[in-house]
Amino acid sequence: MLPVNSFTFPYKYGFPTHYTIATVCKLLDPEAFTQLFVDWVSDTVSEINARKMGPHPEKNDNVIAIDGKALRGSRPAKGKKLVHMVSAYSSELKLILGFTPVDKKSNEITAIPEVLDMLFLEGALITSDAMGCQKNICKKIIEKKADYLLCAKDNQPTLSGNIEAYFSQYIEEHPDDPEPADNDPAFSESIERNRGRQEHRRCWVFNDIEDIDPKHEWPGLKPFSVIQRDRLVGKKQTTEVHFYIESREMTASSVLAAVRNHWSIENGQHLSLDVSFEEDASKIHQRTAAKNVATVRRWCFNAHKQSSRFEKESMAGRIELAGLDQDYRTELVLEKFYPD
Repeated sequence: MLPVNSFTFPYKYGFPTHYTIATVCKLLDPEAFTQLFVDWVSDTVSEINARKMGPHPEKNDNVIAIDGKALRGSRPAKGKKLVHMVSAYSSELKLILGFTPVDKKSNEITAIPEVLDMLFLEGALITSDAMGCQKNICKKIIEKKADYLLCAKDNQPTLSGNIEAYFSQYIEEHPDDPEPADNDPAFSESIERNRGRQEHRRCWVFNDIEDIDPKHEWPGLKPFSVIQRDRLVGKKQTTEVHFYIESREMTASSVLAAVRNHWSIENGQHLSLDVSFEEDASKIHQRTAAKNVATVRRWCFNAHKQSSRFEKESMAGRIELAGLDQDYRTELVLEKFYPD
């Protein structure tokens, strides 16, 4: 009797060994392999936009979150640096659009413009945490005909200090929140309750740019925003205040929604890569191989996300089914996805 694999996998001599796969991963040029991924995603996004938007795929208005992630298993020995991946993730399409690997976290700032240059961004809203709040990155986003919503923290002490001082004075003069009936576009709030946790978010939008950027050093800066998050878990309450700058005129409710979408990169990408693809558990220490295998994971992530065959399954469930279901596996490899 022939082995089962002979019916399901067209490999004359069986599977390549672990050593063969490792050798191939060490020899591939990571930059060239990443570019192939970006080109594939560009074609995929064009097809999706054509289906969703008809003849106007240039109307790209989704939130694209930029964030860095460490490959925690890539450190070969104590004192060595981890490989970091700086990614662009579409919160609307639930796809990784592009990324670039860097050899240490401090290089993430210089990697962001490289990721932006890979992508067609016209009309998109680019979001990032404090890592991306840099003047040259703002300039790059504007040059790409996109807009930004960036978190300002202590890495920009003058900017964040000016916003904090402005907001403190505002609260002293306006201690009470606007009434919901006022329908004020400069203020919005939301309350979310989930499994014994309650989170109250409030957002204020201001347009007094001269007070926070008197020298006009930040390209394209228009409004700025403050979001206060009051979280209650059991009997413990915490409060966080975050400052944001924007290059697009936005209402407070749209700022809240965009920031919420940015957080989806944690749940939509990072958590899936760590839990389902076990990225942090990977002990591939050789730098080139670690970068290339990370690219393969992201390729598989996108392929699973595009397919609607098992859309109710978790990512871990889809990965297992890809090993068991030949039709599903063929669909993923050949990109013959079921229509939505």
